[in-house]
This record gives sequence, structure tokens and C-alpha cells, in this order.
Amino acid sequence: MLCYFNISFPTAPPSAPRNLSVIFQDQSVIVVAWLPPSDSGGREDVVYDINCFQCDRSPDCNYRHLCNGKLQFWPLKSNNPFTHVTVTGLQSNTSYFLRVTAENGVSYLYGPNPNRNAEIQFGTRISAVLTWRTVDNPHEFSSYDRYEISCFKCENGGDSVQHQCTETCGERIRFWPGREGLKDNHVTASELEPSTLYKFVLYVWKYQTALASVLVKTSVSVDSPIADGEKIDLAKHFLTTPTIVTMGISGLAFFSALQSHFFNVPTIIALVLAGLLFVCAVIILLVSLHLKRRWYSAAKKENTNSGGAKACDYSAENTDNTIVMEENSTRVLVTL
Repeated sequence: MLCYFNISFPTAPPSAPRNLSVIFQDQSVIVVAWLPPSDSGGREDVVYDINCFQCDRSPDCNYRHLCNGKLQFWPLKSNNPFTHVTVTGLQSNTSYFLRVTAENGVSYLYGPNPNRNAEIQFGTRISAVLTWRTVDNPHEFSSYDRYEISCFKCENGGDSVQHQCTETCGERIRFWPGREGLKDNHVTASELEPSTLYKFVLYVWKYQTALASVLVKTSVSVDSPIADGEKIDLAKHFLTTPTIVTMGISGLAFFSALQSHFFNVPTIIALVLAGLLFVCAVIILLVSLHLKRRWYSAAKKENTNSGGAKACDYSAENTDNTIVMEENSTRVLVTL
């Protein structure tokens, strides 16, 4: 007799998520992603729970409490089947502690376990949203459809007159969606340091043609941020004296790259040459038509004078049998 045994291995809770890291962050939004746990516990129904804590001012976040209810988690805060989450509604100049826990269908049987947690601490920094106006007709300046941003950190005492802003920001400042090859008319610069003066310069990508610049001064106090939506017109300060913008924890700094600024020296030279070529073409056409008319009139007159048989006038005088023949105004007498 044959005996069959059904051997089943017990399932268990999963291990902790791996490589928990920040993908994007600005003053109010953070995107966090991770890899699935190395051990799923023998099950395929692994989901994730996200818990947020707000820290005190200490570097190690010794005292923490649950985040306020204004935060929103997308796509889900609990039973999240995805390996990422977006948290919105963060407070400025605040330290946070995020915990991601891997769960499956049998986790509740084992109770909480720190080994299933992945944790990350982050803080919201000062950021600036830089925007500018593009040309009205992109087909007219097809080569000016991409931009890039340069960032310089100014020394203490740097001002808009002396332009004492020679130190590049380097990798310390994050730009989103990027710093080069920008097709949109805006960029977010984050990780700005408090009480610091920065200079941002807008260029035409690859051409290194500077269009506008602005000085942004950050502040540790939220009592004096610039108003959201306040525009800084650089038409009066175009490549001369940038406007100093005092920023709090959040705010907007606007570029104004006017359409007239796109007429740089190469463009003006090209337009002048095109105009000269057009004028030369018109002059050549008029001269050709005039010469053609003169040649036609001269040829017609010559053909009239030389064409046809010579006319002869004959007259007979019967009285003296003399024939008088006139040819070309010459009188010839023929006597018979």
C-alpha cells in the first residue's frame, strides 16, 4: 500500500524592507521608495504600513510624536502593495521620522517586531521655485526651447552691485526636474541653507546665453517670507543688478525673461544679413527688367529700318520718251 504525505512549510512574517531612501523632496512633499524584503515569509501577500513621527530639534530625534492629521499619503498609508509612498503637507523647517513595516497574512499572529521595520529620518529645508516667461512663438526661436540654471553662493556681505557670488552651489543644491535641458518654464531648487544669499542665473541651454538673474536670500524666520505669487520683474535689472529676494521657509522667486531678450548678437547679425540679401535681390531684378526693355526696343527699331524690299518710284513722261526712276532720293533719267 502506497502512502502519500502532504508536507507544508509553515509561513512567517516577512523581513524588513530594503534600501529605504528619499527619491524627491521639497518644502512640503517627499517621495520615499524601497525594495521588497529579502524574506517574504513564504507568502506572496506582502504589503507595507507607513508611520510618520515628528521629531524635536535634537539631531537623533530622541523625542517623537505622531505626525499631525494634515499629512496625506499616496497611494496608501496602510496595506500599501507598492514599494513607494508620497507624503504631502509637510511643515517647513521640521524634522520627521518615517517607519515602513512589511506585513503579510500571518503577521498579526506574531505581534510587532522591530526586525520588520525600515526607518529613515529627514528634515524639510528651504526651497525656491524659479519661473520665467518663454517666447510667445517657439517656432520663431526653435533653438531657444531649452534652458539651464546656474547657482552661485554669495559671500557674507555680497550684494547686487559687487556681484560677490563666485562660489558654485555644487551638489548641495537639488534641482527638480533638473538643472539642464529644461523644456518647462520652472524649476525647484531645494536644500537651500538658512540665512544665505544665492544667485540664480537663467541660460539658454548649450548656447550659454544669459537671459536673467536673481538674488535670493533665505531666512530662518517664517515671519518674513515673500508672498506666494509675487513677481520680480527683471526687465529693469536684466544682466545688471539682480533683485534681492528675501525668502522665508517657503516662497517663490520669479524670473522674467522677456521676449526682447532673445535677440542676442548672433540673431541680430543674421537678421541684418538676410535683409541685405533681400535688398540685393530686388535691385538685381529691377536692373534685369530695365535692360531687357532697352534691348527689346533697340532690336525692334533695327528690324524696322533694315527689313523689307527697297521702294522705287517710277514716272513716265510720254512727251519726250524719257523714263524718270527715283530710287533713294536719287533721280535717274533714262532716254529711250
